[in-house]
Amino acid sequence: MRKESGFEVMDRIRVSLSGNDKLSAVAAKNEAAIAGKVLADRIEKDTELANQKKWDINGEKVTIGVQKI
Repeated sequence: MRKESGFEVMDRIRVSLSGNDKLSAVAAKNEAAIAGKVLADRIEKDTELANQKKWDINGEKVTIGVQKI
């Protein structure tokens, strides 16, 4: 999603997950590791961001949003 959104490799971003409490809880539990890998300041829940896409992750539907800071 970073590449699709036109972000540079070192751009810091915001990430949001919405529409799936199970995946949001997993992301919150692993926030530091995930944020570090994708260069996000934090992972938010149910926040509308500029670039959003619906995903099916192991049968769990979620909308993930990214936005450059």
